[in-house]
Amino acid sequence: MHMSLQSFTEARSRPKEQVTSRLTPPEAAAPRLHPSTHPLLHLQRTIGNQATLQLLRRAGPDDPEALSRKQVVRTPEPRLPRVCACGGECSACVIQQGAAASRTDGGPAIVRGSGVVQRQPTPAGRRVDVIEVAFVDDGVEFYHRVIQAIHRSAGFRGVPVAGLWQPFHDRAFAIYNQIASSTRAGERVALRASVWFDPTVFHGQVTGGILEFEQKARLRETTVTALLTPRDNFAGRSADRLGLAEVADLSFTASPAATANDLGGLNWEIGAGGGTLTPAPGNTGRAVFTAAATPGGVRLELRTASGRAAGLEVAHLILSMVAPDDAVMEQIPGTGIQHANGQCSVGFCGRIFLRPVDVSFQNIQFSEGEGIAIAAGYYRGNQGASHCASNPCHNPIPVGGGNSTTGSKVFGVDNAAQTNGPPFAPGFLLWPIAWQYRIGSSSWVPFTVAKQLVIADGTGGATISKKGSTPVSAVAADPTNIVNCAAATP
Repeated sequence: MHMSLQSFTEARSRPKEQVTSRLTPPEAAAPRLHPSTHPLLHLQRTIGNQATLQLLRRAGPDDPEALSRKQVVRTPEPRLPRVCACGGECSACVIQQGAAASRTDGGPAIVRGSGVVQRQPTPAGRRVDVIEVAFVDDGVEFYHRVIQAIHRSAGFRGVPVAGLWQPFHDRAFAIYNQIASSTRAGERVALRASVWFDPTVFHGQVTGGILEFEQKARLRETTVTALLTPRDNFAGRSADRLGLAEVADLSFTASPAATANDLGGLNWEIGAGGGTLTPAPGNTGRAVFTAAATPGGVRLELRTASGRAAGLEVAHLILSMVAPDDAVMEQIPGTGIQHANGQCSVGFCGRIFLRPVDVSFQNIQFSEGEGIAIAAGYYRGNQGASHCASNPCHNPIPVGGGNSTTGSKVFGVDNAAQTNGPPFAPGFLLWPIAWQYRIGSSSWVPFTVAKQLVIADGTGGATISKKGSTPVSAVAADPTNIVNCAAATP
């Protein structure tokens, strides 16, 4: 049976003595006997299992006290030579090997009357249960409370208390020494106890005792997986990248199923890197993360909030926070080509999509910046002209959500156009315009250059393109076509 029992400790003001072997069990009650005082266990340690079995056949299994009154004390303790001449095949060696095997995790070895050790499945198997013990500032008394709590637990029903003292002795004192300086008297300590128990062997064989904090045991057995769910969770987006200022929800899953409370409460923390973390109240293992305003990496750590394993990392995420690094323009579908009849005139309504396409930039702003014209021939009069002198610059435009095909769309329409009159001549005009972003009211950050290129053919015809758009053309003789880009939907 598994229970989720937490233990919480506070620092004590005075150190406690490390306790190792000052065990003095009380003499009144049989369950409180130290294992060394129990006759059967004493005989096992003194003459070994095989000799004790032989004595039981003569004295009867129900009279262990009678065994202690026999002349057992005169029986010399059997010892094997350091290097046995049999090469490990004699019955004594086999018995010794069986005793060693009984301490493995595979279950106890059964020593039969013939002296041959046979490995068999343990009928009762591993006994496990969670106990709670009120801490006491005395190592021996704490040890006694642990044994009694184990004996009373449902998971150890049928296991003789006499068999519990020795398997849990060292582990109980180790627990005591670990928590003595930070635990108040009466504070509840949740522990998980487990042993191998085989009731078919000499009054029930108890081996392989393990005693550990329940919280740590459960954490060890639980696989916690960190989850990131971006608010703009479009199809095909990255699982480990966020756009600048992008918002995501943090949570977790556990296998076997467990709540944050089952594990001692869970909190998200920023282990390294930037961004803002807003934990949900109540140590629920949930939080909201907002990516930083500058590119970089971040490590988000999910840690236990309380208990004996407080502060333990159980899962983490490593994310990249990325800025726009490019963009493209396309003519808005359904809009025509702008032209004035009799002029070297051409233009179109364009919309802009940001790159990369696997994150969302919906929490940033976009604008055009400065650009100095490069011109020749027909357009040589524009050489060195400032883009911002005749066009709006640093005008913040919002950006929409992500799209893994096109990228985040800028919610603005660009009118890319140029009109000049006769006389006509060949020439070109290039505007290298800075495209930039910002978050909130921070400074503008240029991230790419949009080249708007117009080429005149010398007869009144012109072709224009901008930042990857498909070029469009018009000739002087074409009829006038007015395109209202301000009314177009990006």
